[in-house]
Amino acid sequence: PPKKPRNLVALTFTPELDQLLYDVYVTLCEDHRAKSFLLANPPKFKTRLDSFIKSLHQKHFSKFDVTEKDIIDSYKRVESKVLEEQKVIREKERNERRIQKELHEKQKAAEAA
Repeated sequence: PPKKPRNLVALTFTPELDQLLYDVYVTLCEDHRAKSFLLANPPKFKTRLDSFIKSLHQKHFSKFDVTEKDIIDSYKRVESKVLEEQKVIREKERNERRIQKELHEKQKAAEAA
């Protein structure tokens, strides 16, 4: 591995920085989807998370004492929270639909009787 310069600035990841990195990647994905929607033959989306992180590290974090893995970990901390929140929301919606279905079936049964 190449040697790191010794005069790198120390950088501590905060929840705000984690969220910012996550938001930048999500915005990039949404922007690409929106542009692709307008084209008859949209190009493949080549910017995957790891290539995005690599270019982000080279362009913006090269002067800091962080690695690509640190940036990926930062992104994944927020992603895991978002996925967990989405899971809870889906579970609530599923339960609400189940309850509505049961009520509807009870009403049908009461009307038939």
